Amino acid sequence: MGTTPVAVLDAAEPARMHPLPAGEWDREAELLGAAARSVQMAATAREALDATLRHVREREQFGRPLARFQVVQHRVAAMAADVVTMEVAADAAVLALSRPDPDRELTVAAAKAETSALARPVAAAAHQLHGAIGFTMEHRLGAFTRRLWSWRDEYGNELYWHRRIADLVDGNGGDVWGLVAGTGRTRAETRARVDG
Repeated sequence: MGTTPVAVLDAAEPARMHPLPAGEWDREAELLGAAARSVQMAATAREALDATLRHVREREQFGRPLARFQVVQHRVAAMAADVVTMEVAADAAVLALSRPDPDRELTVAAAKAETSALARPVAAAAHQLHGAIGFTMEHRLGAFTRRLWSWRDEYGNELYWHRRIADLVDGNGGDVWGLVAGTGRTRAETRARVDG
């Protein structure tokens, strides 16, 4: 069997070149990547929760399903709350990026910070409720939690995005209320306007 020759175009030049604005393009790519990882982490956390729910319903201990034990119910409820928080944050990031939104950077930063921060407790709860069998290579849970752990750091971990939020607040003159409310007014000014 012979190899196919490869053509090399040494002298080829593009007809036109338009350089991308470095700073703006890098920031936009980072926001899109962070939002994508937030969505992926939320979906993977949901899969881990679903697998955990199946496991605690099917697995029996002391003659009854694990799901009947109150401590298991509490742990599953806490895990479910974290997963829903991740989903809401990811949805908000996608919505902010899908339309002209002046707070898109803040929304994406908050979503990535929240999903990254909650990846660890969700993975820990899933493994704990599986009795650690999810750590084996054969079990599907390990695939979900390994993804959560790695995506948590990609495009910036929670500390990176918390610092980014702090920079946004600082850039807004330290006015957290005006930044969150999107009014450009301080909380006192907003309250005076409503009351007055």
